[in-house]
Amino acid sequence: VDLPRSIASDTVSKSEKLIIIMQDSKELFVNGELIPWEKLKEEISKSKYNRNQKVVLNIDKRISHGNVVALLDLLKINQFKKVVFGTYDKS
Repeated sequence: VDLPRSIASDTVSKSEKLIIIMQDSKELFVNGELIPWEKLKEEISKSKYNRNQKVVLNIDKRISHGNVVALLDLLKINQFKKVVFGTYDKS
């Protein structure tokens, strides 16, 4: 995934987060598991995910704005409140 760079980034421990990787508009990885886009709604609605943990979105910088908004909407509908974007440290 080609993440954007950031000067002001924070580190989050792996045990405290849900990681969603979006490399293209058809497939995502949720905590390392490949999930087709059309199955994402079903996957993140499962009770196994803590709605208070951080959700880190590692989204390739070439992904369209519309796909990012659709993902954010899905997380909001499922009551995830702590969403952050993964970046590379610019230094």
